Formats: sequence, C-alpha cells, structure tokens
Amino acid sequence: MVCSVAATASLLPSPPPKPTALAADDHHARLRAAAARSDLPAALAAFVAMSSAGAPPVLRTFTSLLKLCAARGDLATGRAVHAQLAARGLDSEALAATALANMYAKCRRPADARRVFDRMPVRDRVAWNALVAGYARNGLARMAMEMVVRMQEEEGERPDSITLVSVLPACANARALAACREAHAFAIRSGLEELVNVATAILDAYCKCGDIRAARVNGDSREALALFNRMVEEGVDVTDVSVLAALQACGELGCLDEGTRVHELLVRIGLDSNVSVMNALITMYSKCKRVDLASHVFDELDRRTQVSWNAMILGCAQNGCSEDAVRLFTRMQLENVKPDSFTLVSVIPALADISDPLQARWIHGYSISTNHQQAKEIYSRLAKLIEEIKAVGYVPDTDSIHDVEDDVKAQLLNTHSEKLAIAFGLIRTAPGTTIQIKKNLRVCNDCHNATKLISLVTGREIIMRDIQRFHHFKDGKCSCGDYW
Repeated sequence: MVCSVAATASLLPSPPPKPTALAADDHHARLRAAAARSDLPAALAAFVAMSSAGAPPVLRTFTSLLKLCAARGDLATGRAVHAQLAARGLDSEALAATALANMYAKCRRPADARRVFDRMPVRDRVAWNALVAGYARNGLARMAMEMVVRMQEEEGERPDSITLVSVLPACANARALAACREAHAFAIRSGLEELVNVATAILDAYCKCGDIRAARVNGDSREALALFNRMVEEGVDVTDVSVLAALQACGELGCLDEGTRVHELLVRIGLDSNVSVMNALITMYSKCKRVDLASHVFDELDRRTQVSWNAMILGCAQNGCSEDAVRLFTRMQLENVKPDSFTLVSVIPALADISDPLQARWIHGYSISTNHQQAKEIYSRLAKLIEEIKAVGYVPDTDSIHDVEDDVKAQLLNTHSEKLAIAFGLIRTAPGTTIQIKKNLRVCNDCHNATKLISLVTGREIIMRDIQRFHHFKDGKCSCGDYW
C-alpha cells in the first residue's frame, strides 16, 4: 500500500541546511527518471528525499506524480499530491489543474475532475480536452459532446485532433449519428481528416452507428488493411475494433501472412483474451484456407461462445471438412450450447456433402422453434412478406440445400435470421424507418435477393452488416451490386 506524500514526509527528520544547486538538480533528475519508467513508488521516494534535503519541488514535480497516479488509478496518492499543490497555492495553475482533472477522470471520479476544471481561472484547449476525454472514458457521452460545444461557444477554443479522437468514440457509444457527422464535417474543414488517428476514429464511429454511406472504407478491404498498417507504423493505439477490421480484411483478401502478423500483434497487446477478436481470428484463418490454424485457435479458447462454434463449423464446411463440421455441431449440443439459425445455415451444406437426409430432418427441428414473446406476430408478418415479394418475382433459391424435400428447403430458407429480423423490424418501427441488422456470417443468396425485394415492396431502406461488408438495400437494389 502506498502511503500519502504528506504522511510519508511527516515521518522524516527535520530537513538539513539548504542544499547546493547541484544536489537539488540531482533530486529532480531522480524523480524524472522514475517517472519515465512509470515507477510511482520510486518517484514518491525521490520526492520524499527531495523534501528531506530541502530541495524545493517545482510544478513539473507535481504534474509528473499526478500522471503516474492517473496511470495506476491511485486515487489516494493523487489526492495527497493535490493537497500538496493546494498548500503551495499551485492547484489553480493551468498545468497543475489540467493534470488534476486528468488524474481524477482516470481514477473514475469525473465529478471531482469537473470541480477542478470549474475552479480554473483560465482554461486552454488542453484543459478542455482533458475534461472531454474524462467524460468519454467514464461513459458520459452526452457530457463529453456538451463540453465540445461549450469549449467553442464559451472560450472560442477550436477542437483539435485530440478533441476529435476523444469525442468520436463517445458519439459512437451513444449512437449519436448526427454528432458523428458534425465531428466529421469539422475534421474535413480543419484538414484533420487525413490524420490516421482521426480517420480511424471517424470510421469506427460511423460503423458503430450503422451509417454505411458515410463509413470511409465501406467494405474496401485493401484500404482498411492499409489504414491499420499505418496505425501500427505511426504508433497509434490499436484497439479491438481496429484489430477486428484488420482480421476481416485479411480474410476477405486471403492474406495469410498479413493475418498472421495481426495475430502476433493482438497476442502482444493482450487481445488474445477477447473472445470476439479470437472468433474473428478463427474466421480469418478459415477464409485463408487454413482450417487447421482456425481449429487450433478454437481448441485453445478458454471460453467458447455460440459465435465461436458457428465460426468453426462454417470454417470446416467452407473448406470441405464436412464431417468435422457435423461432428462440431453434435459436440456443441453435448456441451449445452444451443444451435441457432447461423449454425443451421453453416451445417446444412456440410450435411448435403455427406448425404445424410435423416440428420438434415433432425436439424430442421431447430429452425422452426422459437421462444420469442412476439413469435406469433413475427412469423405472421414474415408469411405475409413472403407472399408480397413472391408477387413481384421472388423465387426461393434452394440450390445450396440438397437431400431434403422441397417444402423443407423452403421452410429452412424462410426462417433464416435475416428475414425474421426484418419482419420484427417492420412490426416494431414506424413506416419509413430505416431497419438496421447485424449478423456474424455472410448473408446467403436467397436472403440477399429477398431483402432487395422487401425494400421494394415496403418502401423501407434496410442496412445489413454481415461478416463480409455493409449492404444498403433501397428500392429493390443493393449497394454491393450483388457482389459480395
């Protein structure tokens, strides 16, 4: 346990005569060296030794200590440093107050950070950025966005790249698409859009808000991978979102070498404990025709979600390992993981390959069951929807399903999750509302064709994010041009 600065100093003997300038410089050098190593205990020891020797601390001494407290989340020591600053009348200095606000925000005390900020006689852009980032970091997205507006209206401070990188994730988490667009427009006007950290933040924000038309990479895997490599080269912090995008790009391009490098990087930065990232890794290796590596990642997972099983089953099915796919399907049930429609879409082609119609009938039972409280309404609306699109030319695409009767094929297709999700969206949203859907597998040909016609007969725009790309359906057409 780290003692407070004041308490530690009180236990020391009376300070000796005033030291020479060289001795004072030596103490400051020790503290700076400890701060450079992110060694808070050593920095505190240097501070206590400095006080004992009578060497007066300078403002930079306290800001260095506060930075270390913030990094460690050490609120108690941070408060002790605050008390030392207040005792010397330095706590209202812009540099000190900004460091205090940052420390309190990183220690999960945004209200204390705001109090320090409000007491500042003069606030510069760095201080505003500290508060914006603090609110965003603590999940207070609306407050973060409000501060960006206030810094311009009250202080005339223009946001910079740090402001944008702080506030855009807050906009995304709040699903505030209008705010994302305003931030993007400001970045364009200010010439900040080409900075890799700003470009990445804009991309992430639009993707999380589901705005396909504004997302910069919009399914362009080569650009996405180039952007990720620039981030790594320029030392921009790599997040799970950027790693997921990079893995998806590697899979789509079949870039095994690049994918392996991303795998090595994610292990170095500790993302190998993130199950979503590891699921994406399974998919990447499968798309690169290395189902053996995908299987190794799957087997090493500490926790397997339904998505993990689906990714591995699909990987086996797409790489000609049909018997392995069926074995995994059986194994997931033995481990009490319930198959969903994604599982069925993945395993049925594998069953066709090994010609097992009895097992296909057994699997069919899963596709027609549901416990959703609005199941009756959803299926009723879906049945009506199928009739509406048949009237304008829809014919079920059953080519991918074999060795079962035609009525079973149609039933399997009609209960795909995309169609059910669209039916649910139609009964739960007002006419004209855009329907947004996200799924973790590639949309099948039948659902893609059906969704185009649904957008035509209902007059709705439908945005679907599958594992390949965004699909924007409008007036009977898709933005992908039927190529995905």
